[in-house]
Amino acid sequence: MAKKLIQEILGLNPGHFVVESLELDTWGSQISFDCTYSYPPDKKSFRLIFEECRSLEWYIQRSGDEIRKLKTAQLIAHDLGEGDHQRTARIATTLVEIIISYGRLKIERDWQ
Repeated sequence: MAKKLIQEILGLNPGHFVVESLELDTWGSQISFDCTYSYPPDKKSFRLIFEECRSLEWYIQRSGDEIRKLKTAQLIAHDLGEGDHQRTARIATTLVEIIISYGRLKIERDWQ
């Protein structure tokens, strides 16, 4: 199965992605990633919102002390998977890798 990539869904050139923050909500059944895309001269923000999550698997890449010092994480690799729990999404950053079984994916962005 082909990977589902952020830049393809948003119609962007391959560029640099940073995860600015992530937030768990509704007892972990929703996880949101606030992200920034840069491809000079463009810099754009967007949010990935995975809803109806059935499972989240976390793999921490650094110690807690290191993570607390860093404000952002570079996106290393990703696959947005398929909704309706068909195929898990994988988000790998320099700090953490998260595998998500989800029902719906919403993408909010600050540009047209």
